Amino acid sequence: MKELIRVEVHVSGIVQGVGFRPFVYGLAHKHLLKGQDQRLNRVVLSGGVFQNLVLLQAACSGWTAAGFEVYTHGRVPTNDGGISLGQAAIANALIVRRGL
Repeated sequence: MKELIRVEVHVSGIVQGVGFRPFVYGLAHKHLLKGQDQRLNRVVLSGGVFQNLVLLQAACSGWTAAGFEVYTHGRVPTNDGGISLGQAAIANALIVRRGL
């Protein structure tokens, strides 16, 4: 039998994307998770699409003009390399937490 663990994750900001918000709401409802929308003025641009500098610059300009602080990758790749780093960080936190 798999060991179940509980992890508390804090995410803030505004989620944009067609169909994504209802999907996340459905998952949260199913797993009895709760949260709140802080209506912050920050946006994080992430994902392989932002390796394209034309798209990245256009998105940064648009969000900045709309009054948002824009955050992008600096030291970590915006594609699967960044995901791998995140997975390693979570694994490390779990190992430390369990004293392994």
